[in-house]
Amino acid sequence: CLVITADKVDRKRKVYKALTKIKGAVACEAPKENVLVTWIRDKAKDQGYAMNTNAARALVNRVGAHPGVLVQELNKTLIYVGKNKKVSEKDVQEVVGETRLETIFSLTDALKNKNPHKALQLLNNQLDHGEEPIKIMGMIAWQFRVIWEVKNYQQRNIPSNQIAKAMGANPFVVEKALQHTKNFSNQQLRRAYLQLTQADRSLKSTSQDPVFVMQTLILGLTATRH
Repeated sequence: CLVITADKVDRKRKVYKALTKIKGAVACEAPKENVLVTWIRDKAKDQGYAMNTNAARALVNRVGAHPGVLVQELNKTLIYVGKNKKVSEKDVQEVVGETRLETIFSLTDALKNKNPHKALQLLNNQLDHGEEPIKIMGMIAWQFRVIWEVKNYQQRNIPSNQIAKAMGANPFVVEKALQHTKNFSNQQLRRAYLQLTQADRSLKSTSQDPVFVMQTLILGLTATRH
């Protein structure tokens, strides 16, 4: 069994067309986060609970596009709600703690504001909670990719309220990215990408201390200038 992964698939490329012609080849794509809101509400309904849109969106925002984890967190929330049979956004906030997604937004805020002390504090909090450096780096890289993609849509004069739909992304994620696009120039984003690529290479192929690599990355990103 051969598994090939990619952040984004270009279906026009020859390699993709060749792979799809192979007998038994199966494409396994994560569902779009904006579809998951309806999906998770249906899951709650199947168990006899009414979950409003804000509650479902809050759950997806906190967990992300991970169906298995979403179901686990939904079940915990339903147990918490009990006989009430109605799930509110507050119920989700009470049960589902702050996730990596929300923490990475806070970390991006610190990077945007060139606040190395705050950024390092958030990094160390994640490390203290057992998060792997490579995963933290991946989340930072993902957030910068989203910011860059949103910025590209803005530069093509796509209205802000249509960008999430065009990207097939969670509106909450796009909304947060929109808050950052004006704070990063294209040059800064390119430089950040180079730093992230170097950190990724160091984490995967060298004997350097992973914590040191991440701390160096944070200091480099907060020192970025126009």
